Amino acid sequence: MKFKLFIIFVLICLSCPAWAATYYVKNGGNDSLDGLSDSTAWASIAKVGATVISGDTVYFRSQDTWTNASRGAVLVPTAGVTYLGTGYGSGTRAKFLAGRSASGGYYGVIDITVSNVTISGFEVDGNYASNSYNNDGIAMGWSGGDISGITINNCVVHNTGLPHGGWGYG
Repeated sequence: MKFKLFIIFVLICLSCPAWAATYYVKNGGNDSLDGLSDSTAWASIAKVGATVISGDTVYFRSQDTWTNASRGAVLVPTAGVTYLGTGYGSGTRAKFLAGRSASGGYYGVIDITVSNVTISGFEVDGNYASNSYNNDGIAMGWSGGDISGITINNCVVHNTGLPHGGWGYG
């Protein structure tokens, strides 16, 4: 009888969705660790993108800066995930800084192409890029899919567009 109850309990647990996790990211972190605390925080946004699932929360340490190497977004969120740039660390807000590129094109420092995403408490710096490159701050909907349920809160977006007067959205 106890064995049958144990089996029923295991089956119920396996049929329930996984519990949401809270992850931490900081400069000097280690992507081979679990990311579940400051002492085991990840270092890269690539690790975040490869790991998080809907329902998770990701804290970026508020005194740190993340930059893309050249072209492309610094952060491409996963559907259903909350990204926070405040509440972890001693700074005012985490910063996403666009890299520079010699090739033309347009992209967001944060590119949201999925639904049910929260972005809160970040500094988003387009870095004015190069003369032929345009950086939107937080871009949404480039994929043409559903982008409902998006919340952007308490973010500072600046230096978007081209320094010689080109257009670029915040």
